[in-house]
Order: sequence, then C-alpha cells, then structure tokens
Amino acid sequence: MGRTGGCRLVDLVSRVLSLVEAEVLVAYQLDLLARIEHQLRSVHKTMRQIEKLRSSQHRVGPELSNGQRGETLERLYTELDALEGELQMQREMCHDMHRTIDKVQDLLKAFQKLSRPTASTDAGSESATE
Repeated sequence: MGRTGGCRLVDLVSRVLSLVEAEVLVAYQLDLLARIEHQLRSVHKTMRQIEKLRSSQHRVGPELSNGQRGETLERLYTELDALEGELQMQREMCHDMHRTIDKVQDLLKAFQKLSRPTASTDAGSESATE
C-alpha cells in the first residue's frame, strides 16, 4: 500500500468517525427534545393544578361553615402537596437536561480534540510525502 493508499484510508476513517460523531450528537439532541417535551407536559399539568387551586371550591370565606372550611382546607393541602411533587419532578428533569447538555459539550470537546491535527501528526505526514 503506497502513500496514496494510506491517505485514502485515513480519509475514510476520518469520514466514518465524523459520521459516528454526528449520529451520537443527533441521539443526544433527540433525547433532549424528548426531555423538553416531557417538561412542557409537566408544566402544563402544574398550570392545571394551580388553576384548580384558584377555583371557587377552594376559597375559604365567611360563607362556609367550620366543617366545610376544614374540608376545603384539607383538599387545598392535598392539591398543594401534589403541586410540590410536580415541581420537584420538574426540577429533577431540568437537572437531567443539564447533565445531558454537559455530556454533549464534553463529547464535542473530545471530537474537536481528535479532529485537530497535532504538531507531531503534521510533521509525520510532511515527512511521508517527501
């Protein structure tokens, strides 16, 4: 295998690695998209829960008896607990998205490092062509 055959092989390997790198990045982006969609559904659910809290059935006023007021407050506490759980889940999803983005950035740095020729590689290829 001559000098041109070796260069073709290096070019082919570089192209294959670039395709693999691109596919990995696409996979991470699709994962992020799915997480964002899930986060949006979660936010929508939270908004519905907040709207329920704003409804008239949860208002405590002088028109309610003590028993009714207690029942209403109990329902309110249950709704607030559910809302707290939902917000905690949203927080965890955001942390997961941040970790995924960190992985993508680390991969990009690694890909960039691999794709940039070093001084020793450049010197070796120059001596091979002479």
